[in-house]
Amino acid sequence: MADSQVGHALRQHRRICQFASGRRLRWFWVVALILLSFGLRLNDLEARSLWLDEGFSLLRIQAGWRTLLANVIDRQGFQTVDIHPPLYFALVKVWSAFTGSQVFTWRLFSAFCSTLLVPATIILARRAAGRHAEGLAGVLAALSPAYLWYAAEVRMYALVALLGCFGTYFALRTLDHAQPIRHFLKWLLISVAAAFTHYSLLIMVSIQAAFVLRRVWRASWLVLRRLSSYRLWLPMVAVAGAGGVALFLVALPTLRVLVTTADQAIRAPDGGGADPVWFAHEIGNAVVFGLNAGDPSGGLFIWTAWAAALLGGIWLRKGEVTKQAITLCTLILPFIAWLALANLIENSPTFRYVAFSFPVVHVLVARLFALLAQGGVWSRFGALALATMMVGTHLFGMRMTFTPTPTWQDDWRGIAGYLKQHLRPSDGVLLGIHASEAALGYYLGWSLDRFESVGKWHAFTLTEAQAAISSTYPRVWVILSGSDDDFWNRFALSLVEPYTLVREVPFPARTTALRVLLYEALLPTQPSIAAVPNARGNRCEAQLCLARAGLTYPSPDYDRPGFGLNVIWVGGQGSARPGHLSVRLLHAGETWLDFQLDPGLEGASAQNLNGGGYATFYNVPLWLGLPPLAYQLVLSALDADGRTLQTWAVELSTSEVLKYLRVTQSDSPSLWRGKEIELASVEVPQAIQQGNALPVVLTWKTNRASTPHWLTRLVLLDSQSRERLVAERDMRSTTWPVAQWPAGELVRDQYALPTSELAPGAYQLVLRREREGRLLNEFALAEVRIVEPPLEPVETRFDHPVAAEVGPLTLLGYSVERHNAESSQVTILTFWRVNQPPRVDGRLFVHLLDARGNPVAQDDGAPFNGARTMLSLRASEGIRQAHRLRLPSPLEPGKYRLFAGAYNSVDMERWPVTQGGKPGQHNLVFLGEIDLP
Repeated sequence: MADSQVGHALRQHRRICQFASGRRLRWFWVVALILLSFGLRLNDLEARSLWLDEGFSLLRIQAGWRTLLANVIDRQGFQTVDIHPPLYFALVKVWSAFTGSQVFTWRLFSAFCSTLLVPATIILARRAAGRHAEGLAGVLAALSPAYLWYAAEVRMYALVALLGCFGTYFALRTLDHAQPIRHFLKWLLISVAAAFTHYSLLIMVSIQAAFVLRRVWRASWLVLRRLSSYRLWLPMVAVAGAGGVALFLVALPTLRVLVTTADQAIRAPDGGGADPVWFAHEIGNAVVFGLNAGDPSGGLFIWTAWAAALLGGIWLRKGEVTKQAITLCTLILPFIAWLALANLIENSPTFRYVAFSFPVVHVLVARLFALLAQGGVWSRFGALALATMMVGTHLFGMRMTFTPTPTWQDDWRGIAGYLKQHLRPSDGVLLGIHASEAALGYYLGWSLDRFESVGKWHAFTLTEAQAAISSTYPRVWVILSGSDDDFWNRFALSLVEPYTLVREVPFPARTTALRVLLYEALLPTQPSIAAVPNARGNRCEAQLCLARAGLTYPSPDYDRPGFGLNVIWVGGQGSARPGHLSVRLLHAGETWLDFQLDPGLEGASAQNLNGGGYATFYNVPLWLGLPPLAYQLVLSALDADGRTLQTWAVELSTSEVLKYLRVTQSDSPSLWRGKEIELASVEVPQAIQQGNALPVVLTWKTNRASTPHWLTRLVLLDSQSRERLVAERDMRSTTWPVAQWPAGELVRDQYALPTSELAPGAYQLVLRREREGRLLNEFALAEVRIVEPPLEPVETRFDHPVAAEVGPLTLLGYSVERHNAESSQVTILTFWRVNQPPRVDGRLFVHLLDARGNPVAQDDGAPFNGARTMLSLRASEGIRQAHRLRLPSPLEPGKYRLFAGAYNSVDMERWPVTQGGKPGQHNLVFLGEIDLP
C-alpha cells in the first residue's frame, strides 16, 4: 500500500516536471498564440472596402474554370491576360463553393493562411535557429502588421508568405536529414504550388533548388545503385513522367504568359530601374510597420531590424554554414533579382513581390535574439532591447492596420453607398476602364450588364456613342479611377461632353484617385444656387446670376501657372449688370488668392446656352506652391463700382486642390540652396503703412521626402540692428507639416507681421532657420520701410449727431444716403473720432433691425472700408465709414432701427459702449429710426 502511494506520488511529480520542463507548456503557449493571432485576423475582417486588385480577384474567381486556368480576365468587354498564376484563385473558388460568396468568406481563406504562418514560422525558427528563437519568431508572426493586412485581402500574398515559409523549412529538412528524399518530395510539392501561386516565388524556388538538388542527387544515386532491376525503377520513371506531362499541360497557360513577358522584357526593356536603398526601406517598413504606418524615427527602426536580420544570418556556429547560407540567400537574392528585373519590366519592385521572405526576417531576428540572450549581462540587455523594439514596432503597425487613414482603402463601398442614396431610376452609371466593376457591382448588388462602360462604347464613333447615351439617360454618373491624363479616362469624359458637370465627389483611395462625377443634360433656366453641391450663395441682385461653376485646367496656350474656371450664368431679377468677377481662395480665414476678372458676358467668349443663359471660361492665375489644404472658393459678381451683387461659395476638398490648384514646379533658380531645403523666392512689399500687417511669402522647395522640421523666425532689425519684431513658426505644427512635403515640390509659406508697435523708418527683414535652439541659416531678405499713414481729419458735417463712446473711439454721428422705393440697398455713413490708438484690431459695424427686433441687414468692415486696420489709427484722427446694407425682398414698409458698434476681429467680442452717460445695452449704439418704403 505504501509502495503504491509512493509510486503514484512519483508519477505525479514526473508529470509536473515534464509539464514544467517545457514540452507541454510550449504546446500550450503555441496554441494560445495561434488562437490570439486568429482572433486578431478575424477582427473586423470586412472593415476595409474591396480595392482595385481585389476586384480583379473577384473577376477571376467568378469566371468559369477554363477562363480561370487560362489566366484570362474579362474587363468591360476587353479580355486581358493576368500574369498571376491560377492556384490561389482556384482554391478560393472551391472554398467559396462551400462557405459562400461574400467578402467575409473570401477573406477568411487569407485569414486562415495568415494564421498558419504562426506555427509555420515557429517550426522554421526551430529548424533554422534553434529552440530558443521560436518564441520571439512566433510572437512577431502573430503580431505582424503585414500578415494582418494580407489576412483581410482577397489576394494571394498571405498564401505566398505561407508557401515561402514551408518551402524554406522543407529545403532545410532536405539538407540536414539523413534520408532527404521524402522531405525533398514535400519541398517539390510546395515549389510546384508556389509556381502556380505567384511568379515571384520562382525566384525563391530557383535559389533553394541550387542547394537542394545537389543533396538529393547524392542520396538518389546511392538508391538507384541498389535498384538494379528495371522492374523497380521503370514504373517510378513512368509515373513521374506521366505526372510531369499532366503538370505541364495544366501549367501551359501560365508558362505561355511568363515566356511572352520574358521575351518582351528582353527584346524591348521598359523598366526604369530602382533605388536599392528605397527598395530595402520599403521592404523593411512593410515587415516592421506594415502597410499603413511609417517609421516615426525616420528609418532608424527599419535599418536596425535589417541589421539584426543580417547579423542573425551571418553569426555562424559550427555545423550551421549551409543552413545559414540558404536562409540568407532566400532573404537577399530575391532583393537583388528584383533590382535587376526593374531594369527590364515596367512593374516597379515592391514589398509584395518578396512577401515570401518575411518569415525569414522574423526567424533571423529571433536567432540574433537567442544568441544574445545566451551571453553576458550586456548581451542579454541587447537581446531585451531588440525584442522590445521589434514587438513595439509590430504593435504600433498593428494598431495602424486597424486605423482608417486617407490611403487606408479604395472606398468602392462608399461609392456604392453614395450612389444608392442619389441614384434615380432613369440615371446611367458609366464606368471608366480602371473602375472596379466587380467591387462596385458587389456592393450595389448589380450584375455587370447594368453598368455602361467605356469598353462597350469604344467600338462606336464618338458622335454615335454620345447620341446613344444622351438619348437614354437624362443624368449620368461617371466613376473614374486615376487622373484625367489617362487615355481611357479622357475617353469616358468625352462621352458625356453633351452634358453639364454638376457635381464631383472624391473618395478615399489606396492606389489612385477615386471620383464620382454627376452630369446632367438640362441646364436650369432660373437661378438655383441651392442646387449646387457644397455651395451656398446669397440673393442675386443682377441681370445675370451665377448658377454653377466648376474647376478645370487652364487653356493650353496660357503662359503662366493657373487653373480654368467654367461658369454658368442665368437670368436674374436685378437691374445691374456684373462688371467684375471676384475670385478668392480662403483657408481658416486667411486669403490665399484674390483676383478680379472681366466677366466677358458681352463678348464672343460668352457661349449662349439652350434654355437661356451663358457659359463662360476663365483662366485664373495661381501662385506657386499652394499647400494642399481644404479651401473655400468664393466667387463674387460685382458691379462697375465694385459693389457686390452676388456671392457664391463652395468648399474644395484636398483632392480637388491637388488636381487643379497645385503648381509645384518652377524653372527659376532658387535664392538659396541647402542640402535638405531651398528658398525658391521671397515676396515682401518695399513699404507698408504703420499699423497694417506686413505680408511676407516664403516659397520653399524640398530636396528630399520627410524633410526634418525647423523653426522659421522672421526678424525686423532697426537701423541699430536691434530686433524690433520677431515672428516664429514651427514647421512641424503647421496645417501642412514639413515632414509631409513631397521631394522636389514648391511650398508657399505665408506670414502677416503686425507693425503697430513699430515707429516709421527703414528696417531690415531677416530670416533665420533654427532647430532645437541651434541656428541653421540666416538670410537678409529685404529692406522694408514703415511709413506713417496720412492723418485723416475729423468730419463734423453729418445729418444725425450721436456722441457715443465705443472703446477708444467716439461715434460722432451718421448720415443716410438717399434711396428710392426701387432700390434694394441703403447706405449708412458713420463718422468717428479716435481718442486713443486701439490696442487690438477690430471691425466697425451697422445693424438694421425691424420693429420686433429681428435683424434685417448688416455690414461689417475694417476702417476706411478695409484700407487700414484699427492698429494703424492714431489719436485725434477721424474715420468716415460707408456701410452698404442690402435689403431683403420683399421688404415690409415701415420704421426700422439702426444700431452701430465695433468688435475685436479675433474673438468677435464687442467693444464697451457708453451713450448718454449710460452703458449701451448689448454694447450697441442706438442710431435712430429710418422709414423704408
